[in-house]
Amino acid sequence: MSKIRKTMLNLMLVVAVLLLSVGLTACDKAEKNQTGNNTAEENKTTEENNTEEESNTNEDSDNTQSEKESEGTDTSEENGTNEEKPLVPDFTLKSSEGEEVSLSDYVGKVVVLNFWASWCPPCKKEMPDFQKLYDELAESEDTVLLMLNQTDGKRETEKKADNYIEEEGLTFPILYDTGEVGGSIFGINSIPTTVVIDREGRLSDYVLGRTEYQKVAQMIEEAK
Repeated sequence: MSKIRKTMLNLMLVVAVLLLSVGLTACDKAEKNQTGNNTAEENKTTEENNTEEESNTNEDSDNTQSEKESEGTDTSEENGTNEEKPLVPDFTLKSSEGEEVSLSDYVGKVVVLNFWASWCPPCKKEMPDFQKLYDELAESEDTVLLMLNQTDGKRETEKKADNYIEEEGLTFPILYDTGEVGGSIFGINSIPTTVVIDREGRLSDYVLGRTEYQKVAQMIEEAK
């Protein structure tokens, strides 16, 4: 459509609207001259109808607002409960038995990681609890305990860790973590720390500082 033609059509539309308005005004004046003002009863009826319409409109508006608020609350709760837990990256460490152990070796199982060192007093105090847990999980098909010694090569060495385990009569194998897991994956800067990973390989729960058997057992059940 050309610009001129479009302009003409718009102008014709405006003229038509004006003519219609004038016609309606004229009809309205003629009607008023013929019948006069509405009676008091007609006015009352009109006002009642208007009041009822306004009331219904307000009620509908309130109901709509309530529905929106309700929908907003439901969405917020849904987002909160569906928040996905982080997937723990796979890792491989050497064990005190001379084997390589990977997190992916235990796909489908709940995995408990304990980060410790032989020079750490709180770590030493919780060792009996982890020995008890290890004994109970020895034949378990759904949960495994991995004790990750924080081996920095100075304050803690493989030899120091091995000597401590032997002196204390602890029977669980240990993994030597030189920073690949505690530092790089979890960013741990204090020990002891205990981490529980669920069956899907996602972080389920953790404890910073000393823990005990009952607490870890509870976290295991929640991760299943």
